[in-house]
Amino acid sequence: VIADECHMISNRKARSSKSVKQLCRQIPYVIGLSGTPLTNRPKELWHILHIIRPELYPSAWTFYFDFCKPRRTPWGWNFDGASNLGKLHKRLLSSVMIRRLKRDVLADLPAKQRIVLPLDLSDAKEYRDAVTDFRGWMIERSPGKLTGTDRAEGLVKMGHLKRLAATLKLPMVEEWVDNFLENSEEKLIIFGEHRKILRTLHKRFKESSVLVDGSVTGKHRKLAFHKFLKTKATRLFIGNTKAAGVGWSASGVCNIAFVELPWSPGLIVQAEDRVHGLFRGQEGIHSSIYFLVAKNTMEEKLLKILQAKQQTLDAALDGNNTASTLNVFDLLKESLLNDREIDDKIREPERSNKRSRLSIP
Repeated sequence: VIADECHMISNRKARSSKSVKQLCRQIPYVIGLSGTPLTNRPKELWHILHIIRPELYPSAWTFYFDFCKPRRTPWGWNFDGASNLGKLHKRLLSSVMIRRLKRDVLADLPAKQRIVLPLDLSDAKEYRDAVTDFRGWMIERSPGKLTGTDRAEGLVKMGHLKRLAATLKLPMVEEWVDNFLENSEEKLIIFGEHRKILRTLHKRFKESSVLVDGSVTGKHRKLAFHKFLKTKATRLFIGNTKAAGVGWSASGVCNIAFVELPWSPGLIVQAEDRVHGLFRGQEGIHSSIYFLVAKNTMEEKLLKILQAKQQTLDAALDGNNTASTLNVFDLLKESLLNDREIDDKIREPERSNKRSRLSIP
């Protein structure tokens, strides 16, 4: 059995993961393929490893205690962290993983050019009021002692801030896309998270764009990819990072713009690789990756946090010697309460590893 994009079976409770496990149960040879087998935290690896080599990775509990920084809470054990990453990297290489980075096997592969573009909000006061409301809510609940229910509600509130920032910068996003289309003849892939944001952009640029989100499936999805790649007038591809960030290659396209950031750095790396490669009949094309970030909002902090988090994932997969917290909720919570404190936490991993794949100039 060959399981392509095997990171999709990391959740052992998902029906698709259970089905793959059942399929592989009596199969002597199982191969998993993925450029980013680890997209969020080491905990994700166990179920993939268990399917491929169940005799070497029989117990989730043992794996979690060795590599997932176990932490006991009033509601049970938490395994969302990372620990012993050097040991994990060596074990993966010795038991199950053959990993080749693009820079190692494609000597002529050009570097990705990452460009952060700060955008103004259409109503900065509305965003500030929302942040003030969040801070008040956090202070009332004693930030260091949040219950599980509080944390869930906190994630909802931060999700609201994230959507609000994206919505309030949308006029500037549209203006930037207009300028791109006017001053260039190249095509552009736009990635975002929320259906309303993506559909608003598609409506604004309907004559020159296609849309792929979770609701666009089957032949409609294939037609959208084909139209974007083969039709000269269709210069914009607007897609959900998760739904359209894997499984296809935009040969000849070299521009991506993220108008919203996902919670996982692995999703960014996967989406970037739609345009990062060597194309037949062409010299290596520099990939330009634009991050359209709302100024003075949580988006700026989230970009730094994702960079630090990617460094931790690199330590497990590529042996880079670094470590940082993986809890985006806690880091963002602190950033909204105390900006200076969060800056100190993020700078340390940045100093320890200058080669992160998500390093932002």
